[in-house]
Amino acid sequence: MFITRLQASDADAAAIAADIGLSPEHVSRTLARTHGIGPRALRAEWRFRRALAGLAGEGSIASIAVDAGYADQAHFSRSCRAITGMTPAALRRRIKLVQSTAPQSR
Repeated sequence: MFITRLQASDADAAAIAADIGLSPEHVSRTLARTHGIGPRALRAEWRFRRALAGLAGEGSIASIAVDAGYADQAHFSRSCRAITGMTPAALRRRIKLVQSTAPQSR
């Protein structure tokens, strides 16, 4: 229930935990044990995965950033560079290259 609410909401993890009758510490420890990361890192991963899916399409990088939940394109660019070592545009080129050279299923 916590993970579903965390993914669907921008509410603070502590507020979500309190709303369902759990302590923020318990939620954090449980997530660290079950997922290997805390609530903030889990949200950041979801946001980056949404952006990656967007980069496979044709939308502008600015719109992909906002749609994925980043504050703006610069926020996404910093995050992308920190995670991959590449700018979003460079990562998009890589994604497109992989898509264009992938074997076609029959």
